[in-house]
Amino acid sequence: MNPDRAALGWAVRRGGLFKGEIPKRTAYWLAQVIGWSGEVVIETTNYTFYIVRRFDWGFFWFFTAYAAVGLLVTHVGRLLLLKMRLFERDRGWIWLGGLLFSLGTAVVIAAVFLLNTPGHQFRAIDAFAQVMNGFRYTVVWTIVYFMYKLMEQRNEWNEARLEASRQNSFLKLELLKNQINPHFLFNALNSIKALVRIDPDKAQNALIGLSSLLRFSLNYEKQKTLLFKDELAAVDQYLELERMRFGDRLEIFKTIDPATLELDFPPILLLTLAENAIKHGVSKNDGPGFVHLESKRRADTLEITLVNNGPLEDQNPKGIGLPFVEQRLNELYGDRAGVHIRPVDLGVETLLYLPC
Repeated sequence: MNPDRAALGWAVRRGGLFKGEIPKRTAYWLAQVIGWSGEVVIETTNYTFYIVRRFDWGFFWFFTAYAAVGLLVTHVGRLLLLKMRLFERDRGWIWLGGLLFSLGTAVVIAAVFLLNTPGHQFRAIDAFAQVMNGFRYTVVWTIVYFMYKLMEQRNEWNEARLEASRQNSFLKLELLKNQINPHFLFNALNSIKALVRIDPDKAQNALIGLSSLLRFSLNYEKQKTLLFKDELAAVDQYLELERMRFGDRLEIFKTIDPATLELDFPPILLLTLAENAIKHGVSKNDGPGFVHLESKRRADTLEITLVNNGPLEDQNPKGIGLPFVEQRLNELYGDRAGVHIRPVDLGVETLLYLPC
């Protein structure tokens, strides 16, 4: 099979032909052929116009043969460099190896031509001139190839570092997820336990609500986002559980913009903030407490506000919930989303914003 057609087929299959990319092997051989062809053009032009001042096909074929030998020698030398793993060493050793490579390949090319020149008598000055002539080209070859390899190496390191960072973030997020589920379950069971002796019927309804919430919390990891109205339904179930627990001590107010209901929303984030408002807010008060939930859309931003009348000092320390919310927002939206807690006249306000 024709190698060029095979390379072209490979590029088409990988999409590289249409993305402006060239397979590395094809790019290498193109650079070799173009580079050494440039040597033929330069030397032939030099002899034709500046040295003998006439065109002679002999010059052209001589420099073509010289380029062919140069291509072969540098290719074999490259294979040796890769086998020696030179580019895995310190930069100083890499560039020292590059200098020795340039000199070595120039010596080999000169030796090939001197030994194959009929009737040639060895003279040190001729050998030195041949080596320096070849060194002009091999040192350029070395600089170009070594710079390419070092840039490729740097890109691989950067990609590896980014991948490691992504994996680290993913593992942290998974750890937080694994903490959130038992944390939420523990709090919900405590709420139901408080109802069992006081009102068994309410406790039974609470168990039904808890079952629905657990189903939601187990399934949310299967999807990146859901509709905001589905998240809101889970929050309503949770707040209803807590209202059974606190009775008249807890009031819940909601101001929901209908334009927000069909927006995409990362699952369990609002549920986590609602739990935080109850745990660090309402439950810290001996008297009546409230939670006010508001959602609105501002241009391309979804804003959700939770206000409760708990003390700020108890809500400022970050337990499991808020780091989970911050990590999740950062993973999905970067600096375009965030969550902030601040004191207000009625208590503490938690603001969650994200693009929509």
